[in-house]
Amino acid sequence: MFPNTPREEYRENPIEEVICQFRFPPILKIGTTTPAEFQDQIRTQFPLYQPQDALPPIPDQVRGILSQVGMENLLGSQLPRVHQFATEDGASTVSLQTDFIALRVTDYERWDAFRELFESVEGNFKLLYEPQFYSRIGLRYRDVIIRENLGLDSVPWSELLNGDLVGLLRHDRSTLITQSVAAVQMELTEINNAHLTLQYGLQAQTEQSPSVYFIDTDIAIEQRTEPDDVFSLLNQFNRAAGDIFRWAIKDTLRNALGPTSI
Repeated sequence: MFPNTPREEYRENPIEEVICQFRFPPILKIGTTTPAEFQDQIRTQFPLYQPQDALPPIPDQVRGILSQVGMENLLGSQLPRVHQFATEDGASTVSLQTDFIALRVTDYERWDAFRELFESVEGNFKLLYEPQFYSRIGLRYRDVIIRENLGLDSVPWSELLNGDLVGLLRHDRSTLITQSVAAVQMELTEINNAHLTLQYGLQAQTEQSPSVYFIDTDIAIEQRTEPDDVFSLLNQFNRAAGDIFRWAIKDTLRNALGPTSI
């Protein structure tokens, strides 16, 4: 369905964020002790630490009621914290919990740099916590197209995007549509056992961003994967995500983005 295309990057980079996550069988040590050694290994690049509760804290009023009815045991049932380590500018964040490690980047430029950064982080994680295997590998790209920023204010979405994504936006009264969002899940036959969640559509419009279309590509595989094999698998995910984006846009939009071959 998605034809192979050469790798390229864009002068007007449409990528809003990239998230890569590895899940693994729970490692209780991560939840019962502060990951100080892990921080020491990565804090040159990620000096800011901000723990977050996986669930909102239980309000005091609710805590009191639970105590009164003899259900104090629920007070300690909060999920473990997510340990977050960020760069000084906040553009890159590493998240660590008992069953996953993830990297989120909001200033993404090239795959090679993103992969190198996560390889370094995951290498330190693997050295300290020795995961036996990963149970889920995921790579997600969120692309955002703002017509006004590309000088395409008056160009209809039907001339910028693949017809399969446009839907009602191709009709004459499309200017009256303020939001249109869709999602599809499918097997990704190009990669064995991988599946794709593709979300796309016109975001709710505001005065600041009246014409914003997003393409959210989430590729994942849920099976036992040896730690030494994950990055070769991610290379395939990256290529597939690039092919999907190229399939999603027409030449008018592609040219406005300013493509350069890699």
